[in-house]
Amino acid sequence: MLLPLLLVVALVAVAVAGYWLKRPAEAIVVSCPDPLAGCAFIHRGAPASVRFLNQPVALEAFDLSVTAANARKVIAEFQMVSMDMGFNRYDLHPGKPGEFTARIT
Repeated sequence: MLLPLLLVVALVAVAVAGYWLKRPAEAIVVSCPDPLAGCAFIHRGAPASVRFLNQPVALEAFDLSVTAANARKVIAEFQMVSMDMGFNRYDLHPGKPGEFTARIT
C-alpha cells in the first residue's frame, strides 16, 4: 500500500521539478487585452510584438506570431485570471528573421 503512494509522490516531484527547471530565466510577462490586434512590448531594449492570427476558440488550434528582432528563441505560456491553464508551454518556430510562429491549442 505504501509503495504505490511513494511512486505517485516521486512522479509528481519529478514533474514539478522538470517544469521549474525548464522555465526561461528571463521570461517576460506580456499583458495583452486584444491579442488579435496585437500588443507591443520591449525585449532587451528593442521593440517586439505578439498577436493571435485568428480568434482562439476553446480546445481548437490557433496561430500565434511574435516579432522580436534580437530573439534567438521564443517560448509562450498562457495564464488567465481565476483559471488553471495547466502546463501549456509552446516553443515558437523561427521564420523570417525576427519572426516566430506556432500553432497552439
